[in-house]
Amino acid sequence: MSTARNGLIDCPTAATKAAPYLETEFSHQVLDHWCAISQDRPARRAAFDPLEIAPCLSRVYLMTWHPADRELCYELAGEEVEAKYGFSVRGKNLSELVDTSAYDNVSAYFTACIERPAIVILSGRLFQEQEKPGLGERLLLPLFSDGPGEPVDNCVTASHLVGLTVQRREFVDREEAFRNSKRLLHIVPLNGDEVEIKEY
Repeated sequence: MSTARNGLIDCPTAATKAAPYLETEFSHQVLDHWCAISQDRPARRAAFDPLEIAPCLSRVYLMTWHPADRELCYELAGEEVEAKYGFSVRGKNLSELVDTSAYDNVSAYFTACIERPAIVILSGRLFQEQEKPGLGERLLLPLFSDGPGEPVDNCVTASHLVGLTVQRREFVDREEAFRNSKRLLHIVPLNGDEVEIKEY
């Protein structure tokens, strides 16, 4: 069971903390919708309405969490997301798409979104394991389910992740990307803990 560790889950307060770190209007639109469906209880998968973020959908993906394997699997993905890989990612696990040399780093912040749970923002260099990395930002938001006996003391199981990746430019190669950009990871726990910021 994924639970807030030190306090109660409070999505609107976490969203308020996260908003200043976002750089694109697309990210703000997705965060605003997530916050809107989190006023009375943590954001549920069933309450997330793609029509409310229609301008963002080509950049959005939905992933299902499989706790037994600690794997995230793509359930849906927008056209721009799939174009970056060159094929459909639906039904594929994150571990199938990320190079083994980068998987531990990538999976760490994806699973933090689910297991902490937390809002996660990665800004700067994206897809740095690929031949042509990008520059932009990535927003990850946990979604929750109504399993048997939940919620208990306001602790719920994170069952899905909704993500948004906005790439503003593509670098010529990895050398240019590492020479001209850095990346920052922001983790905003839903339980009220302090925001964690680090170069990543």
